[in-house]
Amino acid sequence: SRIGSKQRNDDAMAGRIPDNSYEINVKGVVACIADGISTGSNSDVAARTSVIQFAQDYYATPESWRIQDCAARLLTALNAWLYSQNATGIPESDGKITTFTALILRSNTAHVIHIGDTRCMLLRDGKLQTLTDDHNASFMGTGESLTRALGAEPHVRADYCQERFQPGDVFVLSTDGVHGVLSPSDIEELLRRPLKTRNDLEEASRT
Repeated sequence: SRIGSKQRNDDAMAGRIPDNSYEINVKGVVACIADGISTGSNSDVAARTSVIQFAQDYYATPESWRIQDCAARLLTALNAWLYSQNATGIPESDGKITTFTALILRSNTAHVIHIGDTRCMLLRDGKLQTLTDDHNASFMGTGESLTRALGAEPHVRADYCQERFQPGDVFVLSTDGVHGVLSPSDIEELLRRPLKTRNDLEEASRT
């Protein structure tokens, strides 16, 4: 991702496409995105840690666990570690708070796990649909503030949903550095041309 006008890049992303068909069939493909809160002194660390650990640890969970259960346990562990770091009062450990959205594709079903105001969107037949709800609210006219995030509370409250996907569907993961500036119609327009190869998708993301 690009840092933009800030001094520090609080965004992070990670994912994995397994090399073998067995893992793809059993576990599927995973992609994650996170955005550390700008006021957190170490929120960039929280974002990077969250996406990397989730993408790695998901494939180490037992095959008998449902995807929803896997995600819940992984986020509970991540949240507990981040929250304990924030509770130490040590400057090097403090301020580890981040939003988080993960997309797991297995068989013909998309599983979305989400907390904060990062988003997972689905582009189908040229129309963009947002699959997640932003966890933020306006307080006393001061603008939008997060109401949920990893590391902010002792117990994590994440959303989960499923969506059947079809050939030609494009999933878009973004932080508010994108969807806070571009409207859904803007994003639809940027993704209007065919996206059939890895290079097409990379160019669209950079645009």
